[in-house]
Amino acid sequence: MLISCIVFANLLFVNGTQSQAAGLQNAKVTASILNVRSTPTTKATILWKLSKGQQVQITQTGNGWSKIRYPNKKDGWVNSSYISVINQPAAVSSKTLYVTATSLNLRKAASVNSTSLTLLKKNAKVTELSRSGSWSKIKYSSYTGYVSNKYLTAKAPVSAPKKPAAVVAAKPKTLYVSASSLNLRKAATVNSASLTILSKNTKVSESSRSGSWSKITYKSYTGYVSNKYLTSTAPAPAAAKPAPAPSVPAKPASSVEYVKIITNDVNLRSGPGEKYSILDKADTGEKFRKLGSSSGWIQIELPDKRKAWVADWLITYNVSNTRGLKGKTIVLDAGHGGTDSGAVGYSPSLKKAIMEKDLTFKMVQKTAIHLRNAGANVILTRSTDVKPSLQARVDIAEKYRADAFVSVHYNSGSASSTGVETFYYSQSKDKRLADCIQKEMVKASALRDRGVKKGDLHVIRENSRPAVLLELGFISNKAELDKILADSFQDAMSLAIYNGLKTYFN
Repeated sequence: MLISCIVFANLLFVNGTQSQAAGLQNAKVTASILNVRSTPTTKATILWKLSKGQQVQITQTGNGWSKIRYPNKKDGWVNSSYISVINQPAAVSSKTLYVTATSLNLRKAASVNSTSLTLLKKNAKVTELSRSGSWSKIKYSSYTGYVSNKYLTAKAPVSAPKKPAAVVAAKPKTLYVSASSLNLRKAATVNSASLTILSKNTKVSESSRSGSWSKITYKSYTGYVSNKYLTSTAPAPAAAKPAPAPSVPAKPASSVEYVKIITNDVNLRSGPGEKYSILDKADTGEKFRKLGSSSGWIQIELPDKRKAWVADWLITYNVSNTRGLKGKTIVLDAGHGGTDSGAVGYSPSLKKAIMEKDLTFKMVQKTAIHLRNAGANVILTRSTDVKPSLQARVDIAEKYRADAFVSVHYNSGSASSTGVETFYYSQSKDKRLADCIQKEMVKASALRDRGVKKGDLHVIRENSRPAVLLELGFISNKAELDKILADSFQDAMSLAIYNGLKTYFN
């Protein structure tokens, strides 16, 4: 009995300092660097160090010292003045909630830097066990972890209405396009890929109809169109001999308007229709002064002052003919996102994994600020951590008739791979934009110039707008990754993309 008392007494004294056991408490380091020592005295050996913001567990306290525990490290002592106890979350009765975000990380601890246990989809049903500030401890299936509670709601999701059953035509029906131009899409949705563009009066065969969509066949294509632009009335037959092209007076200088060609190899005709002779051809990006319009065709003035006509589904209206970024529409695409992390690297300095999707998002946000300050209209393909499909990213560029589409990525290869590179698809449409941005990136980064290359990549291959894909360095190279993570690098590269675009438009 006496021996037991002596042992217990020794446990309460360490190096002559009285200490008392503490219930496990979480605490955060408040000093920039905090030494963890073998015993509670400044003369004791330093076991390891902590950085500001790191969280520890307090197991014992006494005379201004705290004994702490940290994962994968030996327990040690720190000066209590340099740690702050974190209030424990208030218990709440378990509560059923639903996820409002497209995807939500369920994390091991209440920190954005904590490991993700799984991804919760929108409308997922979860049980909230406790809440502390902006974090909630929840249970989902076999998982228990933490989520940001701004993406939780008590309101149960409304069940989606059932889609109307497709009405199958007894036999194919002949119809005609009534719009100036009509997208024939792969699926019955405005976000689906366009297979081809149908011009006014095109004859098609309808095989079925569901709501506002019709499944049709045109030549070798079968797809879907909005049936409000179809009619059973056949167009009036064309006159045997085309009438002379109508003369349209030019607008006064104060109301001059320009149009821009949106695809390659466009026929410029002598009159407003395909029956008129071809005077010349134009490619994507070429701009012409608009003189007038007639039956879905636009009369334009060529550089040599000749007048010509172009179909209105092949141009974009109200284009500024001025140089510079002001008034230009730029679509910035942050690569990957949501469940698609992209490439993953490891930072020795931060001691954690780095995901490409987070780097691309940050770079796009910085670049957007420069462009908007210059008067550009900036459209982002994603403004949160979501994963748009590749075609959805292209569709945004098409929808807003972007003057430039820039997709931002980071590269991955061997541990020694290094450098920046830019990909384009169309020599005539994209190459000059790629050259302008690559030159500025090389100058700003001081990384190896891997050059401008043709790439068979969906977001640039399927894009009718001037489009490039950038690779801003290798995150598989630890030394290069640490450089990429520096604020100075990110500021310089966002400015380089801006300068490249400025050069392109000048």
